[in-house]
Amino acid sequence: MARTDNTPCLSVDRRGFVGAMAALGLAGTRQLQAARAPEALACIWINLVGGPAQLDTFDPKPDASAAVRGPFASIPTALPGVRLSELFPRLACRLNQITLLRALHHHNLPTHEAGWQELQTGAFDHSETARPSLGAHLARRGFQGQPGWRILPGPLETDGLCLRDDGQSPGHFGPSHAPQPGRSHSEDLADVFLQAARAVETGTHFVTVNTAPTVFHRRTWDCHADGGSLPTTVAQTRELGHELDSALDQLLGHLAQTGLLQTTLVVATGEMGRTPHLNSRGGRDHWSRAWPALLAGAGCTPGAVVGKTDPLGGEPVEGALQAADLHRLVAIKLGIL
Repeated sequence: MARTDNTPCLSVDRRGFVGAMAALGLAGTRQLQAARAPEALACIWINLVGGPAQLDTFDPKPDASAAVRGPFASIPTALPGVRLSELFPRLACRLNQITLLRALHHHNLPTHEAGWQELQTGAFDHSETARPSLGAHLARRGFQGQPGWRILPGPLETDGLCLRDDGQSPGHFGPSHAPQPGRSHSEDLADVFLQAARAVETGTHFVTVNTAPTVFHRRTWDCHADGGSLPTTVAQTRELGHELDSALDQLLGHLAQTGLLQTTLVVATGEMGRTPHLNSRGGRDHWSRAWPALLAGAGCTPGAVVGKTDPLGGEPVEGALQAADLHRLVAIKLGIL
């Protein structure tokens, strides 16, 4: 049973890292040390801003109580025995083409900036010096006149707690490695994802996509249902789920049709999960101990499911993977490490 506090869990072993390494199509450590050829030429990293609830998206618990499983039913997928939330019928049909990680976590406080930093820079750094984001390593490698790193549709705004860094900075690399912001202010997710694909087609190596500029005063995955600046309830994320389902399905289809999926790694994840139990207002609060990620393309093992959580979706019980480990694996795949 999940604890009611939010003291971060500890990884018992490295099976999660090894399993994710295999699912990403990466060789063992010794082989990687011998040959550092990148497995991916480009990456589209999709930040599901606000932190989607694992139980209401990609790790439903249909046998749990209503206070845990939430308002959405689960549906079968192309992988026997693996279910997703009813919000994702298209991705359910594609799941045999996708790698699903179900036990991401980190050991820091359950805040947005802690998750963003660890995922995108490899650590939550308490110093005043920002670490470079993954994209910063590729910022000067663009070709055909395109920037190497682009942020779409634009950068993150402050979340009220982000006093140092949101993980999307060039860090000590300096302004020459900064991202190029998007030129469009479209909030249509499918359109933004298509812009990301076209950026890769024309020479950008890393595209950061932020699904929202902020969590305040708008409907996002930050579903506290507080009745104030964070009013979204879990039930009100239905539209967000359907939109993501359609947009990600279209993105993967487009990349496959153009042949770019073979060399482009797609990562879609939030910066945290949500509490296993609904709060009294019909929302879920911050939870850093378990959340999922979807990966596809660039040699990822299709249909791989890495990690498992307990019956409440609150604690990893198998294949735990730290957020910093996912950062490291993507960096290896891109030839950064």
